Amino acid sequence: MGVRIVPGPAELPPVVLLHGVTWNAALNFHQVVPALAGSRMVVLMDHRGHGEGLPGAGPYAMEDLADDVVAVLDELGISRAVLVGFSLGSLTALQVAARRPDRVAGLVLTAGCLAMAPGRVLRAALWIMTWLLSALARVGAGHMIAPRYFGLNRRAPSAEFARAWPWIRRQLEANDPRFLAPAVRAALGHDLRPQCALIARTPTQVVVHERDALIPAALQWRMARELGADVVSIDADHEAPLSHPELYRDAVVAAVAALGATDAA
Repeated sequence: MGVRIVPGPAELPPVVLLHGVTWNAALNFHQVVPALAGSRMVVLMDHRGHGEGLPGAGPYAMEDLADDVVAVLDELGISRAVLVGFSLGSLTALQVAARRPDRVAGLVLTAGCLAMAPGRVLRAALWIMTWLLSALARVGAGHMIAPRYFGLNRRAPSAEFARAWPWIRRQLEANDPRFLAPAVRAALGHDLRPQCALIARTPTQVVVHERDALIPAALQWRMARELGADVVSIDADHEAPLSHPELYRDAVVAAVAALGATDAA
């Protein structure tokens, strides 16, 4: 399984970074890791079907992704961790908190929601995306979907982004497109509203992406209210880790710091 460890003090719970669909942990948190390094042990984990994660062929559910996280904690001998998630990673972190709250010291949820239930038009678009991913994967052309989308969707172009784009593109192209559609289907089945009271027992910080077109900010704010979480609001789109990396980094680092020493790992 694709796991990378950045050592840190043993006194605080480690931070586990969980990335979004079509990305990997190194790409998603490329600015966050250096900022957290030295303050806590940091674990970067690639989801199944992404980066260097487990093969993700065949259908699976969000519960399976949550079980993958617990398996990594077991393998590393980590009793409890702070889970930091982006998009699919936030949904996964919520699932872990619902299934194994004893393993979660805190949550930092960015661009996430309790239920992936957007409007009918957006939901239909996501199902079309899964069909397109599957169809292009069958003919060997799926590797270009994510690079094409993010290359065209740079809402905050900058010289820094232009310099980083060759590396970003390589990271996006590295995912096996056969394994991406199951991840989107799993996310569409995500609904933890019935477990909200249980999850709310875990200290939580929410980073709201105010201009998010994929998971609307209203859903992110609703999640924060229902979990009783503190909020860090950023004026950014869904792709903030790439389009506004410094803004995203500062928000995540502030949220982790706000959790404080929730208890010993």
